[in-house]
Amino acid sequence: MALIEDPDLRLDLILTLVVLAAAIAVFVIGSRIAERPADPTRPRMLPWRPVILTAGVLGLLAVVHVFSLIAVANGARP
Repeated sequence: MALIEDPDLRLDLILTLVVLAAAIAVFVIGSRIAERPADPTRPRMLPWRPVILTAGVLGLLAVVHVFSLIAVANGARP
């Protein structure tokens, strides 16, 4: 028995998991780049702290959406 049997909800779940994986990857990569010591000869062209914050919020929203999809698939009303 599948976790989600409705094909529309299954597609939403797959897309949400892809967004979640991308948000986690950006969060981890951004954290590593932001933790490196600053090189005075090379300025940072991207402020990594807001990128990390945005990726974290997007990941949190994706997790909430996954739980919502699972609840709807198991009989909760939308």
